[in-house]
Amino acid sequence: MPVVARLNQYAQLQTGFEFDETTANNIGVGTTGLFTASEFIENVGLGETDSLYASIFPPYDYISGEFGENLYGPGQGVYMRHTTDKSLIIYDEIDEVTGISTDGGAGAGGGGGGGGGTTISRISGGRTTAFSNTTGAPYPPDANWTGIQNANVDDASVLVILPFDITWAGQTPTNTIYVSSNCAITRGVSDNTFNFSINSPAVPAICIGGADNSYQRVSTRAYGTDYFRIRFEGNGATSGVVGAPGIIYEATFFNPLVVGGLQVVEVIVGNHNRTAGVFNVKSSNSYYAQSSLFSNTSYVFEGNSTGTVWTINASQRMSPVLY
Repeated sequence: MPVVARLNQYAQLQTGFEFDETTANNIGVGTTGLFTASEFIENVGLGETDSLYASIFPPYDYISGEFGENLYGPGQGVYMRHTTDKSLIIYDEIDEVTGISTDGGAGAGGGGGGGGGTTISRISGGRTTAFSNTTGAPYPPDANWTGIQNANVDDASVLVILPFDITWAGQTPTNTIYVSSNCAITRGVSDNTFNFSINSPAVPAICIGGADNSYQRVSTRAYGTDYFRIRFEGNGATSGVVGAPGIIYEATFFNPLVVGGLQVVEVIVGNHNRTAGVFNVKSSNSYYAQSSLFSNTSYVFEGNSTGTVWTINASQRMSPVLY
């Protein structure tokens, strides 16, 4: 069975039958190839017992077709530790729908010259929602999703348990968040306020058109322990029609371990009939960042490791991410 690799940036890949951890080079050079970011690599001559070695050469010049200086120095690169070193992810098999390995990885782990732990990063360019950004999705959207709300409700919240901890506003890490019908996602404690201000919600929150809204459908999907997505369907009024949303957004929370220790939430907004609502990230009593909200736009909320300094980045997305 061939090894399958998923890249997070442009890379020159080289196989070998033995890896020299001292020189960070292969012994017995095998197949080489040049591949692009986010590409699934198959059939590159990798056997089940082969190692995979990558030299990273950003940036890539599309005009000249040449790479820049080797990020890790001449003759050095990254040897994969499979799930530990996430510069590249190596799988014996991979489900390209879920992006989850059906096996723990191919071959033995090893050291290497360079390589951070970051596999997912913020890039320029918008993204649309995984399901329709104008009409309601099935409930739940498909077999990979879990439906947690399927009725017209005003001034309420649903509990969501993440498969990893997040840290907002310098508080103790937690895996508990609440999705409010009023278009706020709060950390640790629910808050169903519809009177948004610097002190409300009275807990750390991301507000995505916060106002006196309602929700009709909320569904979730976990992608292993790397990231977790929420789909919200609601309306910019105290009631709405189930399956006919006026507000659609999908918020993806990322495990800090795969985004360099940062606090990251990707928010993709579809139709939104309450764009005049509050759009910010806040503590219990202060704003970290505020922005204008537009329909059919993607945003990346990016915070430092303690969630005390944030930016809202419009028309950007996280990559590589499965949808």
